[in-house]
Amino acid sequence: MGNWDEFAAFMGAVQDAKDILELRPHQECFFRGHLHTGYKLLPSLFRQGNRTDEAYWKLERRMFFEFRTRARQLYEADHTDWDVLFHMQHHGVPTRLLDWTSELLSTSRS
Repeated sequence: MGNWDEFAAFMGAVQDAKDILELRPHQECFFRGHLHTGYKLLPSLFRQGNRTDEAYWKLERRMFFEFRTRARQLYEADHTDWDVLFHMQHHGVPTRLLDWTSELLSTSRS
């Protein structure tokens, strides 16, 4: 089976899964791309060693304020804290955010 046939079979399986979920044509699916099915859907912040919940929040808070201080030129002053977290995630800083996409063929770094 050639690459195109494998791709067509894969896209057929995706459509079958969407049919099972009974998605309407206007509804989107969101994908978490990773090669290994056993990969835990865990935000990068929580992959920073074995810590208590409080230690994770302290770590994120320190990184948040450090990033916001050093990267002011990346965003305007009226950005929300969530906007800053999105910028952090985009630039590879560990956050509580989980990468996802509506573009099936895009790839994920984390």
